[in-house]
Amino acid sequence: MLYLKYHTLISLVNLGGWLMIKKLLFLSLVCFSLMSLSACSILPQSNTETSAEKKKKKKKKKDSKKNTGEDDGEDDGEDDGEEEIDNSDFAFLDFDVSKEFISNTQPAIIYDKLILKNSGYDELAQSVDTFNNKVKTSFLNNSGETYHKNGYIISRADNKVVSVFAQEDLYTESVKYFLSSATYDSETGKDIALSDIINLDFDFDEIYSDFDFDSSIKDPNEFKSRIQNLINDESQGKDDYKADNMTAWTLGYNGISIYTVAKLTSGQYYYDQVVQFDIPYSKYPELYNKKYMAKPDEFGFNIAANGEFYYDINGDGEAEHIRLSANIIDGGYNIEDYVINIDGDIATITAGDLAGYSIQNFIFIRFNNKNYLMFNETGDNDGQILRMLDLNTCEFAANSEFEQYLSFPDYNSLIYNPRRMLLSNLIYTVSTFEVINMYEFSSDESFKNLNSSYEIVSSLIFTSKIDLQADVISDNGEALERIDISAGTTFYPYATDSNSYTDYKLDDGRTVRLPMGYDDDHGHTINGMPVGDVFDGVVYAG
Repeated sequence: MLYLKYHTLISLVNLGGWLMIKKLLFLSLVCFSLMSLSACSILPQSNTETSAEKKKKKKKKKDSKKNTGEDDGEDDGEDDGEEEIDNSDFAFLDFDVSKEFISNTQPAIIYDKLILKNSGYDELAQSVDTFNNKVKTSFLNNSGETYHKNGYIISRADNKVVSVFAQEDLYTESVKYFLSSATYDSETGKDIALSDIINLDFDFDEIYSDFDFDSSIKDPNEFKSRIQNLINDESQGKDDYKADNMTAWTLGYNGISIYTVAKLTSGQYYYDQVVQFDIPYSKYPELYNKKYMAKPDEFGFNIAANGEFYYDINGDGEAEHIRLSANIIDGGYNIEDYVINIDGDIATITAGDLAGYSIQNFIFIRFNNKNYLMFNETGDNDGQILRMLDLNTCEFAANSEFEQYLSFPDYNSLIYNPRRMLLSNLIYTVSTFEVINMYEFSSDESFKNLNSSYEIVSSLIFTSKIDLQADVISDNGEALERIDISAGTTFYPYATDSNSYTDYKLDDGRTVRLPMGYDDDHGHTINGMPVGDVFDGVVYAG
């Protein structure tokens, strides 16, 4: 079966309503079956052979046959032709998601854009700039008085292929979604078409018949129709396969993902949501051009919203069907244990003392010859905590509970490279902010912060109550000059080290830095003064 992933872009301003919808949705997705059989009994405790080692072994075997005269020219079942899957010579490319600040509007417009950090990929950089401009144009066209946000999923980024999905959410009386995507040859910067990757003449009814259309989808036929329209447009060579802005696709390390808008149900309510439809290599290898089935020895990919996916964990050439679910008690507000199901074999893992009520944002990580399933657990005060399962042992990894509120973002997803992953956190400083930063997953099964400064994810806007002095800083954090700022000035929280300072954008586009402190009498302070004495617009969760 194939499964769905739901995408929602939220901010602290919109947490209340959306978290209730998400809570109802995920409560509808939980599985309560329990069996005594251990899921991991079917798997080896380690799978240590890398793709490079496998390739060397294969070549050695072939050379040995030639040297001994045993090679009779017959096919030994291993494809050595031009379409051979080549898993060697991968090098990840580094992307960041950064805020673009447009200051000639009131209020200023802030949206996210992609940044390619690698040099030597000039053609690719131009293509990424073109994609950014399309996203920017759409964002500006949709900007108004309503709340509005965009985000990205980079499903693959290496020296061979870059594939990216962009989602824009426009909050009016309801939520409207605008979707786009692009897949590029990394060396040439040229578009890679869906027809280059898969056989568009494949009988997709076979795939649809395997699909577990969740009961929350109001009209599965409409959903299938959107996917079929995408395939038809691609087969006709249309340039703009997302003409309705409601369908897009990407290539990742586990196959292609198709994104479209579907109407979901929650009780008596109906609402539109972006749904991810995955078609894994391991389930439909005959669908794919083998050239694009290659993957590095370490990688990550997004998993369906109900925690189900296919992947060959034990390396035997056959994909295992994997699902993680939660057994929730106390009226839906407390996870008692987790249930991991691998090809029908089930193991139960005690949840511990976190008292979470839902799980979401499932991520698969292949790292250091191990397979991990990571996810966010939502708990008290709607805070999210990252949890991590070792799929070869069906146990939580050694450092499974990380710093409080460390999690995968609900919006921007850069998880293709385990050594450079975008994670979010929740901080309580001059307000309650969600912040994002790059982290490295390490061999001790912990995440290491790669940068000292966090980017603030917030729609909060402050207005100064008093005159202030602040340093204008450059993009690299260097103080350029000290300026006077009058009361009534608008401040847009932008970045912070979560301890000693917060950076803000002004309406003229300049970035200023204000010192931040803490004392027992007043809590967090700015220039030694209580935050509430300095700014209007301060908000603390809870």
